[in-house]
Amino acid sequence: MSVIVSVIVLALPLRWAQAQDSVSQALIDRVNAARAAAGLPGVLPNATLMAAAQQHSTDMAATGTLAHTGSDGSAFWQRMEQAGYRLTTGAENILFRWDTDAAGAYEQWYNSPPHQANMLNAAYSEIGVAYARAADGAYYFTMLLAARDGVLPPTPAPVSLPTLTPPPARLRRCRPPPPRL
Repeated sequence: MSVIVSVIVLALPLRWAQAQDSVSQALIDRVNAARAAAGLPGVLPNATLMAAAQQHSTDMAATGTLAHTGSDGSAFWQRMEQAGYRLTTGAENILFRWDTDAAGAYEQWYNSPPHQANMLNAAYSEIGVAYARAADGAYYFTMLLAARDGVLPPTPAPVSLPTLTPPPARLRRCRPPPPRL
């Protein structure tokens, strides 16, 4: 019986982590689709930013407060640096909602001009997204967008354009010379 119980206990966090990852990935995919539509390169998921986003979401859920300032007085860039991310520029989007619907969370951010501006800022090359559930059932989301030295945004695959090659000489039509006057 103890083996079954320990398997169940171990499986629950794994399923939760997979659910968190699928919601976070869906949000990142939507951000990258919007960036592509705007002619911008995508942002790369970064594990350190994910951890910093998770820490802030967990903090907001624990305190029931939607705020850019952590309960310890920290700003987003301080939390990024404490997690080990040495940013050159960055931003934080936060929100609260009663579900983990990625499309709904994305629309909530996208319909807010300052949050949309963060998501479409060409200066950012990496992203971290996470959420946490409060005791009252509310979900607190954090999206961190940033750049650091030495990391460039992904470049789109080159598009091959057709090249015009003249036909072989034997297939070329020759024009008759102009008449002489």
